[in-house]
Amino acid sequence: DARLGRTGSVYGYVDVPDYAKSPVSMSGILVDADPPRVPEAAAAFADLVPVRPTAQRVFAPADRVIAFTRIYQGLSRAAMPGYVVAEIRDDRDTSVFHSESRVLPAQFGASRGMDFSVELPLARLRPGEYVLTIEARHGNERAQRQMRFTIQ
Repeated sequence: DARLGRTGSVYGYVDVPDYAKSPVSMSGILVDADPPRVPEAAAAFADLVPVRPTAQRVFAPADRVIAFTRIYQGLSRAAMPGYVVAEIRDDRDTSVFHSESRVLPAQFGASRGMDFSVELPLARLRPGEYVLTIEARHGNERAQRQMRFTIQ
């Protein structure tokens, strides 16, 4: 902090899943917001993902927001069909959005990964706190990620 003349450090742990061995796994959720708050920052990710990631989690109802994750099926078994479920719950734990998509083995590339994205229906949501859950289901195996966000 230049204003206070202080510096600091933060330490933490990062789990890197073995995507090849896990029957089903997924990346974290990336958010692409339009209009972007820092448009030039997204260029660093252009070769990695098809979205412009932002750390922004507070949105206006008129914003266009896309949640993105990459889903993987491991190499320990044959690729199989499944489902991807996206759900938004409000601060009263009420489901306000639900989407279910069928996933076929042909959608997975050579790396056994596929991209999944969903546009969040912000214009339909009242101001408040929300949790987006994305879950990949393949047979009896599941992987899930969550993301909190706010509508102003």
